[in-house]
Amino acid sequence: MGQKNNSNFLRLNLKNEWNSSYHEKNIEDSSLYLFLNVSLKNYLIRFFNIYGIILFYSKTSISNHCLKVLISFFITKKTIKKILLLNKKLYLKTTIKSKLSTINSKKFIKKKKNKKKNYTRRLFLIKKKKLNYFFKKLIIKKELLLNHFSQQILNTFKIYFCNKMNFILIFQKFNKGYSLRLNNKELKNFKVILIKLRNFLKFNFFKDILNILIIIVKKKKTIKLLTEYISFQISVLKQHNFFLRFLKIALTFFLKSNLSGILGLKILLKGRVNGFSRSSIKGFSLGKLPISSFSSNISYYNSTSYTSNGTIGVKFWIFEKV
Repeated sequence: MGQKNNSNFLRLNLKNEWNSSYHEKNIEDSSLYLFLNVSLKNYLIRFFNIYGIILFYSKTSISNHCLKVLISFFITKKTIKKILLLNKKLYLKTTIKSKLSTINSKKFIKKKKNKKKNYTRRLFLIKKKKLNYFFKKLIIKKELLLNHFSQQILNTFKIYFCNKMNFILIFQKFNKGYSLRLNNKELKNFKVILIKLRNFLKFNFFKDILNILIIIVKKKKTIKLLTEYISFQISVLKQHNFFLRFLKIALTFFLKSNLSGILGLKILLKGRVNGFSRSSIKGFSLGKLPISSFSSNISYYNSTSYTSNGTIGVKFWIFEKV
């Protein structure tokens, strides 16, 4: 039985940029650094998925005494909601702390001396019990409140490497770049596309997909963003066919406009799409896609989405201009 090859492996060259670099002393160190690189990338993917952030790529350089990691990520609506919740919890924690300090202070007791002792004691005890109850609830969620993204990653690196290495972390927010700003001509074309897609404005995934499509059209080798977002939306949504229909309509408008540097693409889903009893293959293709020729600039990426009906595989090919 033959097995299908990954098209990225067939098109690899020494001239291509690699996302990992090692500075080893021995042959044994090279295998160890490779294992460390794979484990670090798996951890980062899992960590960012919990907070709803799409990890675009991570470049690592490992040596005996230093570890450098460049992390590029894309923020979605889910992350913004979680950040707002964390800010509310932090605000509550600070207010509760200030109230507890006023209750425990002597000034508070001096002001209440003139009133009846029994009444003041009861109020004091009731307030203290309530505040302590809420304060204990917030302490349970201490990891989410106090720890920052970078602090959490650094702490895990320190535990994993037993404080034997120096760490350098560089974060890059991918959907906030000056290179993605559109010209006046490009803005006109983009407004025309928005008018054509106005029927889909009420859906939650509309803004995120438009931002991702602009990045894919403007920058090369950004196939991972859309595949990861498609797999995330398939795990959340129930109407997969409707989501695919919207993707096809949006991508046709972008390919026909002057914005795109893409000549063709293909998307395939395999599994129990729309919750059917049997697995099936569904997808679409637009433009040209010469997979047989090695010289063509084709990028490929696949991912799996975990749903209540099982896993669904997502495959994506893009044929870009050289």
